[in-house]
Amino acid sequence: MKIPKQIQQIKEIGKSTKEKQSLISAGEAWQLWAILSERYSVLATSQVFLNYAKDNDFKLILDFGIKIIKKEITTLEKTMLDYGVPLPERPAVDVNTAFQPEIFTDKFIFERLYIGIRDFLPTFQIAYIQSGTEKIRDLFQKFLLSEIDIYDKLFTYYGKLKNWLPEPPRYQPLG
Repeated sequence: MKIPKQIQQIKEIGKSTKEKQSLISAGEAWQLWAILSERYSVLATSQVFLNYAKDNDFKLILDFGIKIIKKEITTLEKTMLDYGVPLPERPAVDVNTAFQPEIFTDKFIFERLYIGIRDFLPTFQIAYIQSGTEKIRDLFQKFLLSEIDIYDKLFTYYGKLKNWLPEPPRYQPLG
């Protein structure tokens, strides 16, 4: 689908930010804002979790996730500034704490991340479906596929390995 993307790029050549605002819908602007706002929150939460994680492999996973989120944040901010969409309030740059509550076990942190990723997948899907601008739709598609990949890896290579995934009851047909 290179032709629609190239047409979109041609339409944007030489346009001011104000002129580019008319190229996206209010819904797309809202989706960009809402997803960036949520990404800020996820970044702060992930940084807190990284402070509490004990398992070194899990720390690497958390750090990898933080890098992906930061990259997404940069892309979203750049896109929003390009289209003149106001940015949400940015959280603190880094979150450190010396408080060590016992509830923050690696399993607890994994469960929060796993549920968070699982529950955010439909957000990217809806943003993709509702987007009418090729460039914005491509962005949401890239984020959705990346989130699916992370979810799959977290599920397969860590959750199953540590036996931290919820075990559904086995189906046993009657008779």
